Amino acid sequence: MFWESRYQRGGTSGPGSAGWERRWKWRLIHRYVGDPDQVLDVGCGDLGFWDGRECPDYLGLDISPFVQKRNAGRRPRWSFQVLDATKETIPFQKRIVFCFDVVFHVLPEDEFRYLVQNLVAATGQWLFVTNWGYNPLPRGKPTDGVYQVYRDLGDYMHLFEPLRAIGVHRRLNRWKVFYAFRRPERGGE
Repeated sequence: MFWESRYQRGGTSGPGSAGWERRWKWRLIHRYVGDPDQVLDVGCGDLGFWDGRECPDYLGLDISPFVQKRNAGRRPRWSFQVLDATKETIPFQKRIVFCFDVVFHVLPEDEFRYLVQNLVAATGQWLFVTNWGYNPLPRGKPTDGVYQVYRDLGDYMHLFEPLRAIGVHRRLNRWKVFYAFRRPERGGE
């Protein structure tokens, strides 16, 4: 498995969890929810994204047993579970769900659709997702065949219903897009 091997060799979750990308995501999160108080983090990786931050009610899901064991040692007050949200039902619902830099690693279309279905079901109020803003793969190929695939989430917005996309934020360089979805309150909105 790609991620298990990567983490065992000392690799990180990648640039989306550090530096300017991390700062950009946190600014947008704060715009919508302030400091998150309850988070389900789907594809939590090595927790680099959370460096210097806290959350009173945190549950991180990832497919790598190695990284989840390490995460539990680093953040003993937080909860972690090994779960492949592209194949297994997420049996939790939290007010806020994060899924950062995951969807472009889900190659099979049916697994991508299952992941989105899972994210929607797990979202109590807010869902934040990031994806590529353009196809960065060589020669515009749709996939590298290993662990990256390009999908324009704009073509899949119907899959996120009944959540409503209330914010679509592109980085100036268009490398990433941050989507903010909200579950409508009962009785309207």
